[in-house]
Amino acid sequence: SSEAASWLAASSQPSAAGIEQLAHHLHRQQTASEHVVHRRAAAENLAELQKRPEPGIVLVGDIGTMGRLVVQAEGRIRAVNVGGVHHSPGRVQRLRFVFLTAAEEQGLRDIAAQGVDVSAQDVPGARPVPLGELLASTTGA
Repeated sequence: SSEAASWLAASSQPSAAGIEQLAHHLHRQQTASEHVVHRRAAAENLAELQKRPEPGIVLVGDIGTMGRLVVQAEGRIRAVNVGGVHHSPGRVQRLRFVFLTAAEEQGLRDIAAQGVDVSAQDVPGARPVPLGELLASTTGA
């Protein structure tokens, strides 16, 4: 999306360094204001955040947390971008920036089954990779 993110909400304690790095990057790109919201209970704050006139980003630390947030948000989350899911034991490389376990893949399918558009995109200008293509990829391209 070409819309600028002007707020961030974080759930499941993604690393503080990661949040700060993303906020700094967005600010440097003049796509974010200095307003960063860090909430553990993001679902409780989502409705209020979505009332803001500018677009924003909700960051979560794992796919399971995103799945729970989608359920708790009761239809208010329309799209999920998967990115920066790094290699660890048991994960298979799907894209150069996405490694997933079988359980995480199922979690993404479950999110999509709730009507959420799930894709992977490492940077704003890159082509979003739809979920089906992401899960079919074995090249790490």
